[in-house]
Amino acid sequence: MVPKNIRLPSHDTVRQALMKWDLKEQRKQHNCVIQRYKEQRGPQKESINGWRVTAIDGVELFHTKAYRCPECLTREHRDKTTDYYHAVVVAQQVGGNANLIYDCSGWGGQG
Repeated sequence: MVPKNIRLPSHDTVRQALMKWDLKEQRKQHNCVIQRYKEQRGPQKESINGWRVTAIDGVELFHTKAYRCPECLTREHRDKTTDYYHAVVVAQQVGGNANLIYDCSGWGGQG
């Protein structure tokens, strides 16, 4: 949550920052966290009636008509305008207090 007196960055600023993010290193670190969580039997501690439950959902992250990268998906409208967007599939633990994301995978390429 962002305090009231803090101005949020523009979507252009967020996009530029994300374009420079080292995703390979991020995935490596995330996998280490998940492995450690499993070793400590975290999923068993946060169960629903003894069951470990995972939700899988596909989500569009953002879309724009103005910018495009080589990995953007495309969507054409009846008025001949085109949206460029990215989307991901996320697997997340359900139940308990962890709200742990097990994995996510992006869609890319020409769509």
